[in-house]
Amino acid sequence: MEADTSTALMQFVIDEDNMASNLSTKVPTQQSVKKYVDDNTLLGMKYKGNYYAASDSPSIEAGLAVGLGAVYTVADAGTFFSVSLKVGDVLIAKTTTPLVEADWSIIQYKLNNSTVTEAGYVELATLAEVDAGTDTERAVTPASLATIQGNVTNLSSGDNADTLHSHSRLVKTLIAGEAFDANTSYMVRIALTGETAGRVYKADKDTTSVHKFYALGFIEGSGATAKIAADTVDVIMFGEISLGSADTNFASVEIGQAVHLLASGAFDAVSQVVYVEGEASYRGGMVSEIGKILVGNMQLLGIY
Repeated sequence: MEADTSTALMQFVIDEDNMASNLSTKVPTQQSVKKYVDDNTLLGMKYKGNYYAASDSPSIEAGLAVGLGAVYTVADAGTFFSVSLKVGDVLIAKTTTPLVEADWSIIQYKLNNSTVTEAGYVELATLAEVDAGTDTERAVTPASLATIQGNVTNLSSGDNADTLHSHSRLVKTLIAGEAFDANTSYMVRIALTGETAGRVYKADKDTTSVHKFYALGFIEGSGATAKIAADTVDVIMFGEISLGSADTNFASVEIGQAVHLLASGAFDAVSQVVYVEGEASYRGGMVSEIGKILVGNMQLLGIY
């Protein structure tokens, strides 16, 4: 036997990787000993490579003998027993031949991914999701809250003309019934009979035909773009507005005076308004600075 190079024909030698027969009368081969030790000795977890969950490849869910401590990285999404796996999740075998879900440790890699929803952990909402305010599952971070709070502070200062409501201004978005020039402020009214219902038109002090003097607010000139009929416009009903570059500033001596309606949505300080028969005296606010109006306290004072 000293010249033999193989034990293949020797019945007392067994090549059995998992040592399942557990015999006391046979000798294992070198390969089976190494395989058994590798699979069952946790000197450290052994990385096996990628696991493709969609196709169970390699077939570890089907009971392939993978070895205690075998580690797989999920390479494509799928269901592993009852668990929904995502790319990047990690599987660790807790037994030599894991046959059920409990035989595996499953590490969810993307716990911080706000684009997925899984039970059992809290996801972080993006700033856009927080701003939208429609998500009912994700958590808000302090940084997102600080950003939103900062935006609200800016809005309450009147920095954003697109805001519907803020602490210092009452703004209503309506539909234009006619054209409005860019960078120009207007006193506006709601549509009358014969006009497109619900739309906004330029107010006018003329009373000889129909009453166009009941202004409901101002279109702010500062930063305003030109509008045509059917465009949306923000009407400031209460709060401060800034005049646009196409407007004429008030005189410094007019600060504190009432702002009165003129023709075609125009206005001026009361000291500059002269009325004739057939015109309405309609107040829309007060001059707060030479380029600003404090809108509010709108009132019809009389008709000449």
